[in-house]
Amino acid sequence: MSRNTPVASSNAACLPEVLGDAAVFFDPYAQSEMAEKIEEVIWNLDLRKKLIKAGERQVRKYNWENMARQTKAIYENINSRSKLWPSENK
Repeated sequence: MSRNTPVASSNAACLPEVLGDAAVFFDPYAQSEMAEKIEEVIWNLDLRKKLIKAGERQVRKYNWENMARQTKAIYENINSRSKLWPSENK
């Protein structure tokens, strides 16, 4: 997506959540469906354009700076709560 490439992806795990409407999805256990979706992305020019445009929007949601900020906030939250817990070593 970050290289303006249309995406065909498995619908497993968190991929639909991460990729949103910027990908076409297939059942990872259905080989014929996978091939169909990949061919669709290759040959359907309107779909390719739509996915590329949606991909440009989708990738803006994810970047290293945001990930680092969110990870730091999680650690700070855990650290501040751990100071409230009684010590188990007493």
